[in-house]
Amino acid sequence: MSDRLITLLSRLNLATEQGDLNWEELPGEEFSATFSGYAVGIEQGALGYVLTIYDDDGNIVESVAGKDSIFRDLFRAARRVARGIDEALNSILSQLPNDDELPF
Repeated sequence: MSDRLITLLSRLNLATEQGDLNWEELPGEEFSATFSGYAVGIEQGALGYVLTIYDDDGNIVESVAGKDSIFRDLFRAARRVARGIDEALNSILSQLPNDDELPF
């Protein structure tokens, strides 16, 4: 895998963790983020995780598979954002007693 693809994965993961990147869920449990002229998708497949770069017409520009933690971390972060997991957890936690209110 090229250094530029590793850099891309790292920057996607960082932007996602910082809340700067919006992901949406596509059919087949692929998660996509859109950029000017391109989109990036991440999905879990038989060979591990697959990162795909699409052009505006939906054509595949590049696709790379990997089992490294950098792929897994991006997949999990993209899924969390696309499905609104943090918002769900915040909502549920706000409706439960705080730790200092628990009887034990």
